[in-house]
Amino acid sequence: MYKKGLIILLVAILVVGFNVSTAGAGKELASEEIKVIVNIPAYQELHVIEPIEINKNSMVKAQENGESDIIKDVGKIKVRSNTSWSLHLNSLENNSNYEILIKESGDTEWQVVSSGASFTGKNGDKILKFDLKVVSKEVSTEQIENNNINFRYSLFKI
Repeated sequence: MYKKGLIILLVAILVVGFNVSTAGAGKELASEEIKVIVNIPAYQELHVIEPIEINKNSMVKAQENGESDIIKDVGKIKVRSNTSWSLHLNSLENNSNYEILIKESGDTEWQVVSSGASFTGKNGDKILKFDLKVVSKEVSTEQIENNNINFRYSLFKI
C-alpha cells in the first residue's frame, strides 16, 4: 500500500510539474536580432553578337525613295547585369546627307542616333535587337561619303 501511495504521489507531482512547465514554455525567454548587410559590386557585361551596321545600299535606297528606308532586325546585343543599366548608342560617323534613327525591335519610339540614343533595362540577361530608319536629306547619291556606318556602344549603371 505504501508503494501504491508513493507511485500515485510521484505521478501527481509529474503531472503537476509538466503542466507548470508547459504553461511557461509559451513565453519567449530571450530574443536576438542580427542584421547582415552585404555589398555586392555591380557587374555588367556587354557582348555585341551582331554589330549594328548600315551599308551604303540602304542609304542609296533611302535617297532614291526620297523619304526613308527602314531596316529591321539590325544588330544583336546581349547585356548581362546585376543592376539596372543604360545602354547608349551613337554613330562613329556623322554625315549631313542623311539622318539615322534607331529603336528597339518591337518598340514604337524612334531615337535620333546623332543625339545619342539610350535604352534601359533591369538586372538580368537581355538580348536587344534594333530597327533603323535612314532618312534622306535630298542629296544626290554621289555625295554619300562612307560605305558603312558603324556604332559605338556604352553601358552604364543606373
